[in-house]
Amino acid sequence: MVALIYEREKLVHSVARLIAGLETFYYRKYKKFYKRIERLFVDGKSCPFCSRIFKKKSGLVTHIVRYHYDDVIDFVFSDTDREQ
Repeated sequence: MVALIYEREKLVHSVARLIAGLETFYYRKYKKFYKRIERLFVDGKSCPFCSRIFKKKSGLVTHIVRYHYDDVIDFVFSDTDREQ
C-alpha cells in the first residue's frame, strides 16, 4: 500500500515536470504515459487544468502536484483504460 502511494506521488511529480517542460527523472519507468501527457503541454507556464499562469516553472510544478494531484491520476489512468 505504501509503495503504491509512493509510486503515484513520483508519477504525479514527473508528469508535472513534463507539463512544465522540465526534464523528468522517471522517464524510463513511465514512458508509456508520456505520449498521452505531451498533449497537455501548452507553453510550460500555464496550468492545463485551470489555465492559471505562472512566472516560474517550479511554481507550476508545485501547483499541479498540490492542487491537481487527482486530475493527473484520473487523466493518466483513464487513458490507459481506453487503450486496452
